[in-house]
Amino acid sequence: MAGKGAAQAAATAITRRMDALGMSQQELAVRSGVSTSTIRKLQRGTQTSYQRPKLAALSRELGWAPDVVARLLAGEAPDEALQAASGGGRAGGRDDGLHERIDRLSEPDRHRVADLVDRLLGVVA
Repeated sequence: MAGKGAAQAAATAITRRMDALGMSQQELAVRSGVSTSTIRKLQRGTQTSYQRPKLAALSRELGWAPDVVARLLAGEAPDEALQAASGGGRAGGRDDGLHERIDRLSEPDRHRVADLVDRLLGVVA
């Protein structure tokens, strides 16, 4: 991760996205499986090191491709991170109702699907 400047830019982008979606820290925490404490630190830009699966879960729940939050924390400008990941996430691309079907899964099953996607993305990258 790139450091304080990147953490602050990521914090701003994440907070703006949450506001645009009308999503609270608590709701994002429940949906992503990431603690509210971690989300709070991310939004404040006070922590610069995170586990990639948590970043991917946050990205997905914010409607972004799984690598967007990690790219932001690595120092990529928000526009570049979103453009590099275009076509993924809920904000764009074709998902044929996949996210709605995943949302109907139990929380443990959603986490299993997220872990599987993260492993698949690791193989492809």
